[in-house]
Amino acid sequence: LSKGYRQRVGMGQALMGDPLVTIMDEPMSGLDPLNILDMRGMLQEYAKTRSLIVSTHLLADARLMCSKVLVMSLGKLVYAGVPSEMAEGAGHAIRMRIRIHSQVAPKDADLVPGSSIHDVETDERGTTVTVEAKDDKVVAELLRVWSAKWPVTAAEAAADSLEEAFREA
Repeated sequence: LSKGYRQRVGMGQALMGDPLVTIMDEPMSGLDPLNILDMRGMLQEYAKTRSLIVSTHLLADARLMCSKVLVMSLGKLVYAGVPSEMAEGAGHAIRMRIRIHSQVAPKDADLVPGSSIHDVETDERGTTVTVEAKDDKVVAELLRVWSAKWPVTAAEAAADSLEEAFREA
């Protein structure tokens, strides 16, 4: 099996017994962008009724999946709290690249309050829009609104404000 497929099988095995607490190490490793989106959504839904602990070096995953983060550096806890508050506390906006399956680029009217379009690239496969958002709630709302209008095929951090805040911590 490919690495991504082995990763999905492993996640299925971990969740199969419906445990009260699940610990996952780098759960998005080896997954393609569409599987990452699906897996994030599934894990967020799962975590509504169970405790899910995720260990990851990808702070973008932590920001998009977790309601609370613990950040360690050199064996010491440097931050404990909400991911967006860590980035906001350091004064950083969230910059995301969102890929939609459309040749029609989103306009300012397609934005939600607290977001802005930074850059737009269109090719034969669709449009990639780099947006800036003031916090995670704005990112989530923007993805919800855009998904209702266009097929969203990928969403990733363009410049991770959480990583910048981590470096400062």
